[in-house]
Amino acid sequence: MKADEVAKKALNGLKSGNFTVPCNFEGFFLSLATSGLSPQRSFLMAFIEVIAAGILRVVGLCFQWNWYDLWRRRLVPAYSNQLGRQTRICGLPSIARCGAFGRDEC
Repeated sequence: MKADEVAKKALNGLKSGNFTVPCNFEGFFLSLATSGLSPQRSFLMAFIEVIAAGILRVVGLCFQWNWYDLWRRRLVPAYSNQLGRQTRICGLPSIARCGAFGRDEC
């Protein structure tokens, strides 16, 4: 989206008193996933937020897994090349504890 379109949608959302103003399809799902204790005028939207929370949590975990995999494949070998040695990968959550950051134990 262009900046002008985003500005128009944001101003129209503020004028109408909306608490969240999503600009596209991805923004709508992001607002559903992060609604938390935000006020909701519509019973239907409140119901959709409750139902979509679990599904969007799974989608968010898939995005995070994809980012960790990207980090493991691209950044960790780059750090190991800078250090001049092969880096061991101990698993997705424990990448920061591995040899890429100066420690050999996992």
